[in-house]
Amino acid sequence: MGKWDYRKSVIGNLGVIINQYKRICTIHARKINPDFAWQSRFYDHIIRNDESFHKIAEYIRNNPMKWKDGTYNR
Repeated sequence: MGKWDYRKSVIGNLGVIINQYKRICTIHARKINPDFAWQSRFYDHIIRNDESFHKIAEYIRNNPMKWKDGTYNR
C-alpha cells in the first residue's frame, strides 16, 4: 500500500468540489447544447495579494480585445 495522502482523504476538498460543480454544469448545459464542452487548456491561479489580483483583473478586461487575432478564433 502506498504512502497515505491527507489531501486525498479529505471529503469535500477543493478538487472534489470543482469536479462535482463541473459535472453538474455539464449535465445541465448538454440539455441545452449537446455539443457543450469545457475549454481544454487553462490554468488555475490562487490570488494571494493585491498585485496578483490587479494583474488578473487587467488580463480579464483586455483579453476579449485579442480574441479576433486568436489562434482558436474561427
